[in-house]
Amino acid sequence: MAVGISSFLCFIFTVSAAFLINISVIFFIRQGKLSTTNKNHLQNLPVKAVPITNRDIDIDIDANTDADRFLTQCEKQYNHLTSTRTPGLTAESLRRSRTYIGNTARLAAVSQKLLKTTSPLSVLICGGSITLGWGVHKDIKYRYSGALQTYFDNFFPGRDIKVNNAGAHGADMCSLAKRIRKLLQGERQMPDLVILEFGVNDYQGQDENDIRHITDVFFNGFEDLCACAEVVVHALLTSLPPTSAVLFLEMRTAIVSRKTSQLFHTGVAQHYQIPVISYAEAMIPSYWQLINVLKRNGGAHMAYDPATAKRFTTVVDGVVEKSYVLPYPYGCSRCRVDHMSRDIRHGACKSICTWLDRSNVECKDDKRPKGYERCFTPIFGPDEVHPTRTGHAIVKDLIVEALASVGRDVVCGGQDVMRHVLPQSGGWIVGRKERLEALGNFIMVHDTMILGTHQHHDRLTPETHSKGFSFYSDTKPNPKEGWIATNPQGGETITFLIDLPRNNCYVVYLAILRSYQGMGQFIVTVKDKESGTETVKEADGLWDAHISVWSDIQLTDDKNTEACRGSCEVTVLTKPEVKGRKGNKVKIYTLSVRKCEGKTQ
Repeated sequence: MAVGISSFLCFIFTVSAAFLINISVIFFIRQGKLSTTNKNHLQNLPVKAVPITNRDIDIDIDANTDADRFLTQCEKQYNHLTSTRTPGLTAESLRRSRTYIGNTARLAAVSQKLLKTTSPLSVLICGGSITLGWGVHKDIKYRYSGALQTYFDNFFPGRDIKVNNAGAHGADMCSLAKRIRKLLQGERQMPDLVILEFGVNDYQGQDENDIRHITDVFFNGFEDLCACAEVVVHALLTSLPPTSAVLFLEMRTAIVSRKTSQLFHTGVAQHYQIPVISYAEAMIPSYWQLINVLKRNGGAHMAYDPATAKRFTTVVDGVVEKSYVLPYPYGCSRCRVDHMSRDIRHGACKSICTWLDRSNVECKDDKRPKGYERCFTPIFGPDEVHPTRTGHAIVKDLIVEALASVGRDVVCGGQDVMRHVLPQSGGWIVGRKERLEALGNFIMVHDTMILGTHQHHDRLTPETHSKGFSFYSDTKPNPKEGWIATNPQGGETITFLIDLPRNNCYVVYLAILRSYQGMGQFIVTVKDKESGTETVKEADGLWDAHISVWSDIQLTDDKNTEACRGSCEVTVLTKPEVKGRKGNKVKIYTLSVRKCEGKTQ
């Protein structure tokens, strides 16, 4: 018996000692007193990085709880930088938002500049009406770009940190591809971080809901959109210093069947090893879960019973918010009309049932039982596309999460990173480097949209046009203006002039609306005014894909050096309505010109 007790005590002592040793090792490693990391981990960063100490950031490093003692200085820094995160935003959502991490050297350089220097820092955000902040209260601080500016002002007071918003209604990657070099030239300083938000617009166009599953993923213009995204990324990476970062920001609509361009943006990102931050991956899975729970508990009306549904209480900006079914910001909450811009408040918030109806999914909102409430989500409000103020705040949180995580792991924590280099295999879709450079070398862009409120805009103005062509927007509520003709008899004309340095070779493009209904046919003629050479092309605004987007028609090519040598005119002539089409619309967005491949001025 004595031997048994002795053996048992010996066993207990051994296990306890092993446990204490392991705890001590873990403690010392996390405190930085033991390290398995290569001390030369920063040698591949484009700028010298120094691990951050408690003197470098203005936070209280004293341990207040037992748990705090096990936090490294890097983790305390991370917690401080992310302390204003939207209440209720889960760690799972944050993990999902880092859809593709890629090479972090450039982002680490930005994080290091932010955390370890007092140098000026510039962020350029390019995107569509989501970036522009459509539907949100007119105060710019409620857009995610404004929220990011406020964050920097509060956490880094006195620093010269600027967030520049270059959003435009309806803008997509192809519109940016033509303007990116001019956009960079217009910046006061080369941006340290460029954020590309075109996840919705590259696929949305002018459509409201009817997006089919098969024909609209790899439609006729899909490869062109891929090429535009690649041209933008390649132009940025070759124009910016290696200490500047580029990343994709992917959004998503509330429409179940709506596709997003995260599909091909991720392909470009993987090829060029740049990060992808996805609001869609962070928030939409919980949106699907909410729909599933509502359907399971309440039936086809997608409503909830406040008396029996799970209820959660969260304090948001000093206000108590109740969330039903799922916790805030994932559940059903009150409609915050006060968060919307005044011009759209009359439409109030839309319920999940509205979004499902627009997704061609039956939802019987008018059949909900007595006492049941409509479900309004905190992230979708004015329409199915544009986020609420809460949604914009979460976008800011995801951007901060990416910067803070890299700051914790690389700049402070010492993880190895390799210097970012361009792929040696050439392009992803375009292929040759020379072709990529040519496709981004536009020297004239006259159009109907303004990309960024602080940028010079060359409006598309015709030299002459018939009465049947007018300049207006055919979309609501988001205006997308253009030169439009609808005369079923055809015969309407509009002429634009090109006036560039002579005796060069230019490639001319005309951007038009392409859609699946009501579109017309037309003839475009490019005439070189000095030689009299004419290049004629027939075009059609109708295609099979169930999507309405603006699409470029290449009117001349790189090999036809006589087509346009500097002084040219471009004339559009509409044809009579094709039988059975129920419409003869021709809509012109942009006239643009680039130099021929391999040609210089």
